[in-house]
This record gives sequence, structure tokens and C-alpha cells, in this order.
Amino acid sequence: MSIIEVAGLAKTFRSRERAAGLTSSLRSFVAPRYREREAVRQISFALDPGEVLAFWTEETQPFVFIFSRLTLVLGGVLAPLEIFPQPLRSIAQALPFSAILYGPARTLIHFELNSFVGLLIQQALTIVVGSVILLVIYQVAIRRVNINGG
Repeated sequence: MSIIEVAGLAKTFRSRERAAGLTSSLRSFVAPRYREREAVRQISFALDPGEVLAFWTEETQPFVFIFSRLTLVLGGVLAPLEIFPQPLRSIAQALPFSAILYGPARTLIHFELNSFVGLLIQQALTIVVGSVILLVIYQVAIRRVNINGG
């Protein structure tokens, strides 16, 4: 799901043609000729949630790398969350990474209704909180962005 989608963006400028010579300059002053210049022709793009960081930095790949590694470690992919020491286990279970990978995998292997409902609540809260954070970042980014051109 994209945050920003642009489809078929086009921009045309009207510029005045200037002719060489005094007579042509006077003629263009009285009866100017204009020419259409196409600056952008049918551009389409979309920004995904991780790409909002591009408002502040040109390179977003390190952030994607960090997120994927946190998902591997704190999401229970490398090791089950039960073998983590207690403070780290509680933190990992509270973070959204466990709701992305560990919770669904655990539910498929060993189904318990209480843990399944808790997982659904955690995923819903993750979506709501993540959306609010993303909207706040987006609003701040929109105020800071500087676009040059027409």
C-alpha cells in the first residue's frame, strides 16, 4: 500500500518566443508569439511507507536494512522468543516485530484462542499506532519539503 501515488503527471509551460533583430523585437512586443514547452510528460510514481524517510535523506536503504534485521532478531525468526532472557523477551513481545512474524507462526504451530485474540489485538494496535506515527512524520515532512519549479 502506497502513501503517495501520482499517476499521469504532466506540466506544460507557455514561453514567449523572441526573434532576433530590432524589427522582429518590436513586432513580438506588439503581437507576441508563444510556444508550448512540455516540462514533464506523463510521470507516475508511488511512495511506500519506508520511503517517507527520503524527505530527509537521499538513501533509505540503511533504514530498511535495520528494520529487516530487527524483524529477524526481535521477530523470533533466528530464535524463539521464549529463549530470550526475561527483560529482552518482554520487550520483544511488546514490539510490533513479534506480531509480524513470531505470533502468526506460533499460532499456526500451536493454536490457543487466548493468544490468537491477543495477537489480533496487538496487530490492530500496531496498525493504528504505526499509522498515527506515519501521518505525523508525513505532515512534518510536507512542511519541510522544498520543491523547485513551476
